[in-house]
Amino acid sequence: MRCLGPLFVTALMVATPVAFGATGMSVNIDPDLASQLGLDAGAMEESLGGTIQDELHLGDAEAFMGAMADASALATKGMGVDYASNFDKLMVGWSVGSGVSAGGATFNKGGQELPDYGFSFQMAGTVGLNLGLLSGGEGFLSHIVLFGHGMMLNTSGEAFGADLLNYGGHLQLRLIKPQDAEVIAWGGLAVTGGYEYTSYRLDLQQSMPISAPSAGVPMTWDATGSYVLKADSVSFPVEISTNLRVLVATAFVGAGMDFNTGTATTAMELTGPIEADAPGGPYTMGDATVSTIQNGQAGPSFPRVFGGLQLNVFVLKVYGQLNVGLDEGFGGHAGVRVAL
Repeated sequence: MRCLGPLFVTALMVATPVAFGATGMSVNIDPDLASQLGLDAGAMEESLGGTIQDELHLGDAEAFMGAMADASALATKGMGVDYASNFDKLMVGWSVGSGVSAGGATFNKGGQELPDYGFSFQMAGTVGLNLGLLSGGEGFLSHIVLFGHGMMLNTSGEAFGADLLNYGGHLQLRLIKPQDAEVIAWGGLAVTGGYEYTSYRLDLQQSMPISAPSAGVPMTWDATGSYVLKADSVSFPVEISTNLRVLVATAFVGAGMDFNTGTATTAMELTGPIEADAPGGPYTMGDATVSTIQNGQAGPSFPRVFGGLQLNVFVLKVYGQLNVGLDEGFGGHAGVRVAL
């Protein structure tokens, strides 16, 4: 039966339902053993079942999956663009950051390995080219900057492995060119538009213990099987930005509108024994199973403001950026650049 897990997950991921499917969850406690230990089997089932529902987001599945899709769209905002260096030739850089939806002002996924709310983690390498390089730094081409970014990475945690993927391109038009001086420089005014694809996938690689300390005795369900959560987004940002340099520090700010399409889908086929830490134990009290598919959609569009600071050490730039979506999204990233 175990070999059917990958086939089950593959079929569910291909199906991609319009609305999240019905949840199949069962928690079974041996009533005779519970009675011998002076425990209430029904209360134990209710306690552990509620904990499983909360930690796997079975009760708020549609909202959670929608938040995962929104976080995926937000995670790479600004990674593929330079708003601060005002370079007139070439820029290369690397950045790491996250996007969070419905989780407040935080950069992480919460206290559990499975995200507590919408979350996506990404890294990206970026290359920028000022087209003025083709015309000797003069003329209209010097107002146009092209950017490309991307990264693919596999990581492992205690229970889950994560697959990260992003790529895209941007065109930046400097409506007002930078006005440079030795001590203070204004970066002018720029409009940026582009295309961004982002994917964040979690796969269960080993057992995932879920504990419920109530109902008179600590209980743990050791869940094993197949769990896949995948959030994909396509986003078209349109932004306006400016910056100001004083000596070696540059502050930049901007605002934008993100037009998104995206989905998040999870498929799980989990089973395992329930252990109770009662006196004279532990005891195997029964078993639990979860079999479900869930689906959510990203919001079609949302406004966003952003800002950050950059330290300039000759051609080396070290920066950090915050993104604040006006739809409860939050996140940011940090990185390094070399700008010529």
